[in-house]
Amino acid sequence: MSSHPLRFLTALAGPALVSLIPMAVAPALPAMAAEFAHGHDGALFAQMIMTMPAIMLILGAPLASLACERIGIRTTFLTAAALFAISGGAGLLVEGFPALAASRLALGLAGGAIQTCTLALVGRWYDEDQRHAVLGWMVSLASAVAIGGLVVGGWLVDVAGWRGPFALYLLGLILLLLGAVVVERHAPGERVAEEGGFRPLLPLWPFYLAILGLTLAMFMPGIQGPFLIAERGSSSATLAGIIVAASPIGAVLSSAGFATIRRHLSERAVLGLTALLLGGGCLVAATAGSTAGIVAGFFITGLGAGMVEPNIGSIILGRSPHALHARASSLMISAMFLGQFLNPLAADPLRTGFGTAGAFLGIGGATVAAGLALVLLARRRPLPA
Repeated sequence: MSSHPLRFLTALAGPALVSLIPMAVAPALPAMAAEFAHGHDGALFAQMIMTMPAIMLILGAPLASLACERIGIRTTFLTAAALFAISGGAGLLVEGFPALAASRLALGLAGGAIQTCTLALVGRWYDEDQRHAVLGWMVSLASAVAIGGLVVGGWLVDVAGWRGPFALYLLGLILLLLGAVVVERHAPGERVAEEGGFRPLLPLWPFYLAILGLTLAMFMPGIQGPFLIAERGSSSATLAGIIVAASPIGAVLSSAGFATIRRHLSERAVLGLTALLLGGGCLVAATAGSTAGIVAGFFITGLGAGMVEPNIGSIILGRSPHALHARASSLMISAMFLGQFLNPLAADPLRTGFGTAGAFLGIGGATVAAGLALVLLARRRPLPA
């Protein structure tokens, strides 16, 4: 395992900044909905602005993996960090929905590249036995930063309006400096000449499908949560940010303890437990009669969210050749953010017909059912190698 402290900090900082892409603007959603309503469904417009970067995260992560192989991880990483700061901060200045949407798409491209490069670096820098801990701490810090983004973002909305949280993306400049110091200019394993395309990774498709489904529920507090809170009578963006922060608080705890969890449970059992927590938390929030109940539901969902990426990431890195780690990781990132992008589309019919609580009930119930099935399968046989 690498003992270089700046490497460890860089490995943690990349995903932490990517976590700000959706969460920093989450408290601004109701204010953005009012800004973009103009006789339309402002809530859907605001949710799409929040999740629009996922489009380019989905497309950009595989492209970034190929760039890592052709121009090097260092160049790809530094370019992505610079683009993150520029495109994210553009929300402070740009006017109109099209310009804001374009800047969010560019932010997603940067985030996909940062996440892909970081996971490839983890595969390069750390021994396989240490990945559970490193991946767990990556998600833990990302969740902690998401908490700060929610709280500070809510405060910035109350102080400066819906544009305020976009200032948080300027933190990408710090990642740019770290990358310039730490990431090697040339290192073995960046080029892949023998393996063609993504075909060697086809056996991993069940895990990519699993992370897509789990992230539909994982992003319910961040995307749908502010609207559930508003329906319950709160108009404070700061309070909404604090309540939604219960989810990443739960994620901090479960991801920090992920290595311990994996020592006691199989991979399939962890997948089942993850789905039960994600779906169960959604059900608790939907049926809660008080703010405390919503906080409890979001916290339970967060406990599940903290295990999604380290568990499936460890499975994928362990089952793919070292030379294909960037490609394998990029597909996982694409699947994860496809789930984020699909969340408003999947929840909107339920929200329109039954309210936001109905959306939590529907997606939560489906995720709990999947979790029960996985737990039953875990008792019968382990995951295939």
